[in-house]
Amino acid sequence: MCKVFSSTSGHSKTVVAYIQVTTQKEKKFKPDRLKRLNEEIYKNPQLKDLKRAFVVVGPDSNVCKTFHLRDAPDQGAFLTVVSCFDPDLL
Repeated sequence: MCKVFSSTSGHSKTVVAYIQVTTQKEKKFKPDRLKRLNEEIYKNPQLKDLKRAFVVVGPDSNVCKTFHLRDAPDQGAFLTVVSCFDPDLL
């Protein structure tokens, strides 16, 4: 679980985040994997009613700016976020 913040209102909401790490500029969304994850989430009463977000983490801004998630679900149904992680900043 994590908190997401609206860029327009500034309000936060708790969501379940599915995190995928990649060094590639493209990745194929795998619906069968999401289905299995959702089945497990639905078993947990504290998580089952929370919204979900698919978070893709890349190693640098070049990957993040050009990243494409092939076959991703409609963003109205499932939020997809692309962000960068720089291990040198740790």
